Amino acid sequence: MVKNVAIIGLDGMSWNILTMLFDKGIMPFLKRITRKKSLTATLKSTLPPSTFPAWTSIATGVNPGKHNVYSFLSVSKATLGFESKIVTARDVKYPRIHELVGMFKAKSLIINLPATYPPEHNTAFKTSIVVSDWLGPEIKVYPTAYEELAKALKIHLVSKTTAKPPKIYKLMEERVEKISLETLNVLEKFMPNLMFIVFSEPDWIMHKDPLFLKGDNMHLASKVFGVIDDFIKKIYNIFDHIVLVSDHGFSLYEKGISVISILKKRGIKASSIGASRPKSRRKITELLFKIGRHKRVRPLARVVAKKLFKEKYSERTAPYDEFEVLFPDTVYPGYAYVKPGMKDTIVNILKEVNFLKVYTSDEIYKGSYVTHAPDILVEPVDYSYLLLTGEKEQVITEIEKEVSSHHPHGIFIATNFECNKCKILETYDVVPIVLHLMELPIPSDTDSKLLWLKEKPKKYRYYPKWNLLKSLKRKQLAI
Repeated sequence: MVKNVAIIGLDGMSWNILTMLFDKGIMPFLKRITRKKSLTATLKSTLPPSTFPAWTSIATGVNPGKHNVYSFLSVSKATLGFESKIVTARDVKYPRIHELVGMFKAKSLIINLPATYPPEHNTAFKTSIVVSDWLGPEIKVYPTAYEELAKALKIHLVSKTTAKPPKIYKLMEERVEKISLETLNVLEKFMPNLMFIVFSEPDWIMHKDPLFLKGDNMHLASKVFGVIDDFIKKIYNIFDHIVLVSDHGFSLYEKGISVISILKKRGIKASSIGASRPKSRRKITELLFKIGRHKRVRPLARVVAKKLFKEKYSERTAPYDEFEVLFPDTVYPGYAYVKPGMKDTIVNILKEVNFLKVYTSDEIYKGSYVTHAPDILVEPVDYSYLLLTGEKEQVITEIEKEVSSHHPHGIFIATNFECNKCKILETYDVVPIVLHLMELPIPSDTDSKLLWLKEKPKKYRYYPKWNLLKSLKRKQLAI
């Protein structure tokens, strides 16, 4: 019989932050279960340590070269320039864990896992409920009978960018309370073999409030993390195993490195471009959300907001005559796409810099979709330095005000599971561990090296079957 496992994602959580929470008496239940026959390990994020590729590797058990997600943006090279668009479920080229277990008729509940929009593209639709992530054009649930879950994820969504401490803590508390409540309501009617829920709120708080990482404002966050701790306790009593995981960690930075400045000083047209709207348009969107609460103007507000969001997720072009090197990520610019014919030149320039590590895509990724990968990946030799977006006067800059941003070391906790050799894990080790706990076979082409889970682990060729199911699903949706 299949064992029931709950995966709870704490976006951006790292061990130093979790330890501070424990020391201040916050999240006492989670602290207790980490001491009780549980595997606790550091989880190494993807390179770069970015939300979309990391969560997709966690959910698939393979590297981005096989699942095709390298960032929240999908970038391609056209005749005249780089073309980019937000990654959706259509771009994921490898089955995620709910689709893997669905092949054995195991039921699943998936909430806020990145790149799950549109949820109807899920091949395990007969055995699963999927609530798409917050970064899609809209939050949708499939099947639609569970609309209350989607509504819970929409609460205070704009506030993550507009609210400041201490207000953001109160709004995030209300948000996690509603999400937790609606999830537990669903579990009373639908008991899955696998639940995978991602709480994005820790990441949002740490981006907004560097003082939290110092431990100064943890008292403000006590209720937010208290609600999550209470949720973990209730889930612990429902499922056979709980796995807690983060996609990356967080750290405070006082010094930064501007890779764009290095290139521009050598005459290269380098720039970063994100998927965010211009500031004026963002303010309009925030206003629409506020006035949309009033019944009389709600229909008009929805029409205008929908048009703005549609533009946000439409394809964008960065012409080669303006962008010879494109850094798509405005949060963590650790990768770049290079104008055809210039890759070797850019690699040689960056390798001259002794405080950077520089890689080409085929050094990091393996798989059928490496041709879609960024041309160049960069990380600091010393992770006390942050890679900065934009051009700076100096290549190495003292940051005037401490900045909180991503760090490559996240967390991993698995209850009722022990492994003395597993102190450091990779993102693609999570799926084999979870399938082992569920007593299901691991993918035959996983990038995990955890063959010690069993002397002769049972394997299964999931991908060919999923590929067939995906083709049938596309045809069905096209009808």
